[in-house]
Amino acid sequence: MIVSIYVNDRCQETLFQYSTVAECPTFRQLVVKLQGKDESWESKYCNEINSELKLCRHVSLLNPVVYWCLISCSESTVSVVSLLEEIDLLLLQYFDKDQLTKQKINNNLDRLSMLFHCILDAGQPVITDSNRLKAMVPSRNDLSKLLKTTTNTITKTLQQPDGSMFKNGPEKSRFSGSRYPSSSASSVSSFHVGSPGSSLVDHSVDESGVPWRMSGINYANNEIFIDMSEEINAIVEKGKLLTGHIKGCIDLNNHLSGQPLVEMKLGLLDHKLSHLNTTFHRCILEDKANSINDLIAGKFTKLTFVPPDGRTRLCQYTLPLVKRDSNLGIIDVNLQSSLGKRLDEFEVRVTVGMSTTVKEIENMSMTIRMNRNFKGIVRVMRNTHGGVETNMTRGEVNWHLDKNMVCGSMAVLRCIAELEPELASNDQTSSRSSVVQPPSSHLTSLLQPSFIKCYYEHKSQLPSGIKLQSIDVVNGGPKKPFKGVKYLTKTGSLEYR
Repeated sequence: MIVSIYVNDRCQETLFQYSTVAECPTFRQLVVKLQGKDESWESKYCNEINSELKLCRHVSLLNPVVYWCLISCSESTVSVVSLLEEIDLLLLQYFDKDQLTKQKINNNLDRLSMLFHCILDAGQPVITDSNRLKAMVPSRNDLSKLLKTTTNTITKTLQQPDGSMFKNGPEKSRFSGSRYPSSSASSVSSFHVGSPGSSLVDHSVDESGVPWRMSGINYANNEIFIDMSEEINAIVEKGKLLTGHIKGCIDLNNHLSGQPLVEMKLGLLDHKLSHLNTTFHRCILEDKANSINDLIAGKFTKLTFVPPDGRTRLCQYTLPLVKRDSNLGIIDVNLQSSLGKRLDEFEVRVTVGMSTTVKEIENMSMTIRMNRNFKGIVRVMRNTHGGVETNMTRGEVNWHLDKNMVCGSMAVLRCIAELEPELASNDQTSSRSSVVQPPSSHLTSLLQPSFIKCYYEHKSQLPSGIKLQSIDVVNGGPKKPFKGVKYLTKTGSLEYR
């Protein structure tokens, strides 16, 4: 059973809390209890509160928030963390935003309460479809219009000269069968919820047909957008790939009128999207045009589906990297250590290759992690791009390159590592010779960086080579729909040694 869900910022300040029981502890009370048990509670995915309760954690990769869920010990930790990840994506789809900021949460606490009230029932998840939630929980404009309409109707009824509300007398109306005036304008059930940019027609969810799409939608701008993004996670040592994989997803932002049918053809090259490495939205799995045998065999190249309204994740896949995939896109990072006369210098070269589709690399940065036993300082000798920050308490050198690096450029960073005087004096020989002596092999290893973490992103190309070849819309309304696609590549955990 889910007892409570806490939405915190990265500093663990509670922004929103939803409880399924009458009496529930606050997050501060849980922190006091956890700090007495384990100092590393904040980094764990699950912490036991007592013999009956435990606290699960999910750090959002899309929003600057952390989700905590207080559950009973009988619940599965994996299923709860998966639910928190799904709720994180669900909130973005409902609010139609790329990121859920702190201000957005504070301004919509009322709607968040109604959303979680619809998602959870008796401590269990029941509704996780964004279109159903849009039909059940109206937007702020629709909710204000509903309250205004209801208020005006009651005011007009009370101001009627014949006193129709109390025409049988106050005592009789109090005990009559109809307690409230029967006005269709004041009825909540007669109010139809509208999506942003659409007309206020019947937006009820079609339970018999496609439950993931509301019926009767009519947009002024008939358009559909496909966002394809991939994240690189790999470890490269001396130019050779040790291990790695690519996490990709295909997101849909649909604003098509009526009941359209979308046919999307993918160029997968040698990759396969099967049930073993891919999760599909139910609109794809339940469409009769898509063969289940093709799904099992990984031959899904043409997807046919009735698109959900608004933002939706169509599929999410994982592609393993083999050793021949040493070239991870157009970025190459080379680390050389033990340079200079005393072998205390190291150099990092970043080469951005040429591309016919990619114009520039955005937000590139390097985190150089020194040896864990290194005690000293790191000085910059040469830097061709951006700025450098050193944090020796954590043993890190942060290299922030230019915000936008043009393809075909090369950046160089050369540094010298200096040990503390105590460690350096222990390595000095008793000889008074003027010849510079290199340090011992033990100290040389201390002066070498352990690894480099690389962060960047660019558009217009995916590292796997997957592309959207064509997209056709059937029954897209009288107006010709506008279709667009965007490719985004970013790094997750990309490590060079």
